Amino acid sequence: VVMSQVMLETIRYLSFMRTWDWRLFKSVKAGDAASAAMTLKSGANVEAKRPFDKKTPMELAVARGNLNMVATLVTIGGAKKDGGIVKAASVGNCEIVEYLLKQGVEGVACNKALSDAVLRLNVDVVRLLLDHGADPNTLTYQEAPLKDMNEEIRRKGLPVLYVAAFQGIREGQMPGYEKWKAKAKMVHLLLAAGANVK
Repeated sequence: VVMSQVMLETIRYLSFMRTWDWRLFKSVKAGDAASAAMTLKSGANVEAKRPFDKKTPMELAVARGNLNMVATLVTIGGAKKDGGIVKAASVGNCEIVEYLLKQGVEGVACNKALSDAVLRLNVDVVRLLLDHGADPNTLTYQEAPLKDMNEEIRRKGLPVLYVAAFQGIREGQMPGYEKWKAKAKMVHLLLAAGANVK
């Protein structure tokens, strides 16, 4: 049974390698926007997921910090921008976050991006998202990988203001000066944007 599952996955992967989708992933990985545009026009699915890690071309382009590729995927391929902005916020790429905000990302996607930016102490991204209307009273969302918070917080979610102020503080363990500085800036930004203290 296990052998047949491995063979089935191998066959799926090999057949995926012969598609326009695979060529799109190769173009994104190589950073070749012209080739990506050609494969999109030839029928590649901009929302395709790689069989082995389920990543989309947009996630790969954002992870590589390639704004030109992100723009190609959005303008020519019509890629969903929501997942891209969350990924860009989590890696702290202000340039891509700003581009996607100008492309019309708003609402829940902005709030998820804000949550990720706060969790990863990306002050500049927090400022940018708040300036574009992200809700300063949003809760951390369930998918957020909170390594230094307990399971109860992951399930329920906390206001991002609370997370900005107290994330990483454990009994007998304090964050370093740079983290404190980033936390103070985020708390100030959130309060100035109207976060509730309650």
